[in-house]
Amino acid sequence: KESLLAKIPGVEEVVKLDEPYSWLLSTTKADDIRASIFTFCAEHKLTVITLKQKSMQMEEVFQALTKE
Repeated sequence: KESLLAKIPGVEEVVKLDEPYSWLLSTTKADDIRASIFTFCAEHKLTVITLKQKSMQMEEVFQALTKE
């Protein structure tokens, strides 16, 4: 499913989480892509139970950029 979810417009990274049927989809854009995710999943007959938006704080962005 990772390769299929990676085809969603705007998605940069797909990570399988520990919880069953849970995925983290990351984007570098500030746009809210939840509608695109829902539409894509509906077209591909993937069930969506919950969508949550998580924004990175400035400190998290700095740590991610300086980690490499």
